[in-house]
Amino acid sequence: MIFFGNKFPLPKHEGLKEILSEPNTFVLYPGKKACNIVEVKQSLSYKPESYNLVLIDGTWKQAKSMYFHSTMLHLLPQVSLLVWF
Repeated sequence: MIFFGNKFPLPKHEGLKEILSEPNTFVLYPGKKACNIVEVKQSLSYKPESYNLVLIDGTWKQAKSMYFHSTMLHLLPQVSLLVWF
């Protein structure tokens, strides 16, 4: 699903609040608390069939603003991607 806006969730984002409340939901966002997504998957005591990964699309400045203004995203575990070259 794709939701448009600058603050999440809003009433116009039907179903998003429920998705963000699911225990298998993560936000792709760098930070001190971010873990590698592969490590997170391996460390889970439960094995959900699927995951919800929230991607914030925009410039870095826009993404920071969206994250800052979307306090429900602050409750989600932060994950990062490990890139191998």
